[in-house]
Amino acid sequence: MTNLDLQQQVFQVKQILNVFFGDYNCEEQNLSNNFIRIYRNFKCFVDCLDNYLNIEKNDFEEDNLIKLLNKITEDNDVYPLEKVLFEVVVIFLNQKIQKNNGSVEEVNFYFERADLLLNNNLIDSFINYMLNHEELENYLDYLNPNFKNIKFSSRFFNIDKEINITDKLTELNLCLKEQDQFAVSATFSYFDGDFTAVNLTDIRDIKDFYGYNETRRQFAEYFCNFQQGIDNSPLLISSFPGLGKTQLTIASTMQYNNMKLILADVKVLEEQLIKLINILKCYPNRKFLIFFDDVEPEKIDWYYFRTHVGGYHWLPKNIAMVIASNYKFPINIQSRGRYIKFPEFDSFIAKEMVTDNLKALKMRNPSEDLVNVITADYLDNFGQQVFQELSPRSLVRYLQKFNNDIKMRAKMLEFANNKIVPIPDEELFHKFNIKMLRSLYGEEAVIEWRNKYLGEDDLMPYIAGK
Repeated sequence: MTNLDLQQQVFQVKQILNVFFGDYNCEEQNLSNNFIRIYRNFKCFVDCLDNYLNIEKNDFEEDNLIKLLNKITEDNDVYPLEKVLFEVVVIFLNQKIQKNNGSVEEVNFYFERADLLLNNNLIDSFINYMLNHEELENYLDYLNPNFKNIKFSSRFFNIDKEINITDKLTELNLCLKEQDQFAVSATFSYFDGDFTAVNLTDIRDIKDFYGYNETRRQFAEYFCNFQQGIDNSPLLISSFPGLGKTQLTIASTMQYNNMKLILADVKVLEEQLIKLINILKCYPNRKFLIFFDDVEPEKIDWYYFRTHVGGYHWLPKNIAMVIASNYKFPINIQSRGRYIKFPEFDSFIAKEMVTDNLKALKMRNPSEDLVNVITADYLDNFGQQVFQELSPRSLVRYLQKFNNDIKMRAKMLEFANNKIVPIPDEELFHKFNIKMLRSLYGEEAVIEWRNKYLGEDDLMPYIAGK
């Protein structure tokens, strides 16, 4: 590769960039700062190389070339340069052709140059040039070895004298959409740079969640604010197992068509958070909810979380984060976002869920006796070990059976009309909650809970484990 050959290639690329973007303001388009930076780094690389080849060479230009090429390589690992240029070119073509009602000749003129741009091998040519010039060869050691991953191979802009402009633009926009890896599913698992589409089953619709009215209101407010761009601070959720934090998070995300759910491993929170954020911010037209479930806060290294949430950086506007745990979060982590703690499951919440379920069955004003009968029957099922836990999760299973069993519903209505009806045993809830407290948080938490909710006379039987 001679100096003249490389000069001619640089001149051609500069001309094409000027044709497309000479009077084109990227900031005015619906592009993220990340896209703009990637495009500008490439343009700066072309200008810097042009200066180096045509002006007296100096170490400053050589250093700049290597730094810019490394920046391009680093960005390319997250979102390929070819895709960035393709997206910017297609957006330009849409606006230019629609605005000017361009002729076939004009469209082919742009297509020809777009094809040259997206098939340029300028970076490969520069590397070959470095290999053949002693003053640059030493700089090869400073290059990011991933520069080999920068590819230019698109063939979307074939010249055609009989072209149908509308059809061609439709085809290009379809190709653009297909480059969006998040178009294929609403939910993805993520680890180490790889996204895998996930098909979630047995997820209730958001309207089918009952009880916990205040908690559900807080969820609805949080997700609405994120969707509308009002707030994307992290949501930290703490509760006993089985109270619904996972199901409610998933259902709240899936109610919004443009919001993608990213299920991430805890290791991502500790080691790969920056990489994940850098990928997702490349899609400014989408909303992403990153969900970390079953986190054990005391075992987590929170460095990257603290850095990107109220630290040196802020989450991009199109990304929000939910972290759910069976345990409490440290105070300095709670302060970084919004905190929701599910109340313990008790007879009040159980009856609230039963009431909401009956209303969903078109019963306008369920009687208190009927609600008590159904809740007491649920507790009786637990006592007979039909369910292994007292939780919204097991109550939902009970109510699903109730809804589908006509004889069971008739039996509950009959019992509710008796002069004496059973009342849910609050002590069963207390005992189960004490058991959960003890297993999760230890004996001190049991003492604290009892002092808060029970009198001193009631304390000893529970401490003794009776």
